[in-house]
Amino acid sequence: MSPGDRWPVPVWEPGRLTCIVGASLKHRAVTIYTKPAGCFGCTKTRQKFTDAGIAFTGVNVTTNQAAFEYITEELGYSQVPVVI
Repeated sequence: MSPGDRWPVPVWEPGRLTCIVGASLKHRAVTIYTKPAGCFGCTKTRQKFTDAGIAFTGVNVTTNQAAFEYITEELGYSQVPVVI
């Protein structure tokens, strides 16, 4: 696997978490599970992907019960955003 084939790699920097996105991610299917309002992290995540020119499908977990169960029960997440 070459570095360009990796998914976003979280990198810890004092005071913030940054994602390094490989160029090949622009050609993969990306889904962002979010809430519509009151979720700063959801808004910023969508904005960063849009600014980077990476197409994504947004899924609202407050109106999509199957998506909510998928990220909580199957994947084990307890909060959004979740990027797959």
